[in-house]
Amino acid sequence: MRGALTSAAVTVVRAWSEPLHAVLPREHPAANKPVVSLHDLDPYGLRLPARESDPPMHDAILAALPVVPLRPPAGDMLNVLFEVGRDLEGWTLMAAEQFDGTHSERLLQRPLDPPVTVDGHVVTSLATPEPCVASYVAAFAD
Repeated sequence: MRGALTSAAVTVVRAWSEPLHAVLPREHPAANKPVVSLHDLDPYGLRLPARESDPPMHDAILAALPVVPLRPPAGDMLNVLFEVGRDLEGWTLMAAEQFDGTHSERLLQRPLDPPVTVDGHVVTSLATPEPCVASYVAAFAD
C-alpha cells in the first residue's frame, strides 16, 4: 500500500518509494513543460480524492503539498480524474506508476521538480512468519 500506515493490528514494513506526478488536462498552462513545480499549479485547481477512499495516500499527498487544498474532496480517484479533465486549471497528484498504463485523450502526467515521493509498504497479518514478511518486502523493494 502507498502512504504511511501505523497499526498495532498488522505488520507494516516499508518496501519502496515512488515518485508522485502531477496529472493535468492537456490544455493546462503547465502541460507543455517537461517537469512542473507545485508552485506552477494553481492551488484552487487541486483535486484530491476523499480521505475515506485511501487514507494513507490522501495523507501522503497532503504532507507533500506546500498549500492547503481549497476545494472539497472529489470522491475516489476516478472522480478526481474526471474533474481534472473537465477543468483547464485542474490538477492532482498521483503515483507515476498508477498513471503509466492509462491512455487518456484529456489528461497527461508531468514529473515534479523538486521530486515528491511516497513510500510503499507491505502489510501482513501479525501471524505472518518473519521470513515470509522479508520475502514479500524483497519482492516489492526498490
